[in-house]
Amino acid sequence: MAVKGPVVELRGVSVEIDGAVILRDVSMRAPPGEITVVLGPSGSGKTTLLRVIAGLVEHSGRVFVDGVDYTREPPWRRGVAMVFQQPVVYPHMSVYDNIALPLIVRRVPRGVVEERVRWAAEVTGITRLLHRMPRGLSGGEQQRVAIARALVTRPRVLLMDEPFSNLDLYLRERLRRLVARLRDELGVTIIHVTHDVDEALEIADHMVVLYNGRVLEEGDPLSVYERPRRRETAVFFNHNIVPVHRDPGGGDVLYPWSRGYSGAPLVGEAFIPPSALRLLPGDCCVVEGLLYRRSYALARLVCSGVEIHVAVDVYEARRIGVGAKKCVGLKTAPRISS
Repeated sequence: MAVKGPVVELRGVSVEIDGAVILRDVSMRAPPGEITVVLGPSGSGKTTLLRVIAGLVEHSGRVFVDGVDYTREPPWRRGVAMVFQQPVVYPHMSVYDNIALPLIVRRVPRGVVEERVRWAAEVTGITRLLHRMPRGLSGGEQQRVAIARALVTRPRVLLMDEPFSNLDLYLRERLRRLVARLRDELGVTIIHVTHDVDEALEIADHMVVLYNGRVLEEGDPLSVYERPRRRETAVFFNHNIVPVHRDPGGGDVLYPWSRGYSGAPLVGEAFIPPSALRLLPGDCCVVEGLLYRRSYALARLVCSGVEIHVAVDVYEARRIGVGAKKCVGLKTAPRISS
């Protein structure tokens, strides 16, 4: 079994660039040998956070690796490698030389260079490409070259800055599996940033939601997704933001599809993923549209004047007509914010 990488911690990190605050008192923890996904919309500070860990930007606060303060350490002493959104591949150098470059710069002996380049190429599945020139490579192959070059120095921490966002769906899914292999086979601590919720849920062991330079949520990915604490998180996830009322007689929580909802006092909002709802027989809501996705569909209903999205099987969606009447049920109790 591979030795696990280190714990990476940020404590009270803030970054200001040209008068603009990019990160605001950020504290987070990336567990050892796991994939921590930092998720958030464009402009939330995700790339800056990676640059802080890599030692590439001035900041306040502290950066710890396995409990050791690395805040003042230069980048080359941190045991960190970074893969960027746009693969950096030098067109005048072969794939082999692209991967070997960090070792050549460090004056590593030729035999060690040969061994590590072939190891990194094997791990990333590009051994057959070592003597090719970059101009004939696909986008996915170029990104594998960039990942191999990051691995060749045997980093303790691998930082990934939305490396799959410019690739097609097939390549994105293949490279996501590669990232999981790197965790399982090498034990490296991976911090991966993305704005893609599906990608985050697929590969994350630990999730951090960053919004407007602040950490909104941190924890188990499914728990964060299914029961967000903050409204901003629920909006980013495209959850249903549902006004919740309370029955003045019995005290029961009432949702827009509940009998007696209209006229009951408002008590807060529930943040409900479309996947946490199901359609039931009844006439409390009206289906106003169907939005088809790759492996499911969203039924758009109106219940007591509130728009509700419910995830349904594609085949079930085909049996539902616009204008049909349905009721809605909860699969699990949501978090209610007062």
